[in-house]
Amino acid sequence: MTLHFKVNPYYLLAHSLERTWSNKPFPEWARLVKKMQVTSQFLFKNSARAFIEINDEKELNQAFQATQKIFFTILKAPEFKKLLQEAERYRAWVENEWRKKGEFTLHILKDITGLTFPHFTLTVLITHPELSNGSNIPEEKIICWGHSEDWKNYTIVYLCHEILHILTHKKFINEEVMHAIIELATDNELRIQINQKGQYFKEGRYEVGHVRLRNLEKRMLPLWKKYLRGNLKAKSIVSFEKLVTGRKPIEN
Repeated sequence: MTLHFKVNPYYLLAHSLERTWSNKPFPEWARLVKKMQVTSQFLFKNSARAFIEINDEKELNQAFQATQKIFFTILKAPEFKKLLQEAERYRAWVENEWRKKGEFTLHILKDITGLTFPHFTLTVLITHPELSNGSNIPEEKIICWGHSEDWKNYTIVYLCHEILHILTHKKFINEEVMHAIIELATDNELRIQINQKGQYFKEGRYEVGHVRLRNLEKRMLPLWKKYLRGNLKAKSIVSFEKLVTGRKPIEN
């Protein structure tokens, strides 16, 4: 499996307009976005409220033309050039981290998950690290990523998290259960193994994983530990998920 890291300036702009808050990623950019608030909401947040005052296709077309003009204006703005430069520096850092640690980490991940990793290339679209991003498009083999390095090997762990979402796409019975298993496998077990220390659900001052999945993960934890020891018939996280969803005590 190969990861190809790139910055798409148009996706970077769209994501940054949607995710900017307070003074992040830097004050000049935040002020520019605030000035363009109505337009960015219309184009990038898909809010129904943005369409309330539009009554026909002519008005809709005019709105898109106005938005398009501002979009291209922002692309040429010095604030965006700075944003792009910082995203490119971050891309280089992430790529270097993966080059140094990716092969070793994937070897551990195979042991944890029991999955066979196919020989294909995943594209990782990098956004600004101060504007949190972690998602995937399985059909296109795309990961979208950008985040501060909250603890050691944070980026490596969560790239693996997104890889598992792609590898298990449509192979689960219950999406929430599979997401919880992916968190047990990467956010927790993988993190502890590659950092050679730690505990489940917490890393220093940080809570690890989605709060909404925490109770489910804790209910699965005894069975998960048996799985890791090889004491179950389940040989992969896909078969483990099928086993879990058949057990009444830990169903939602």
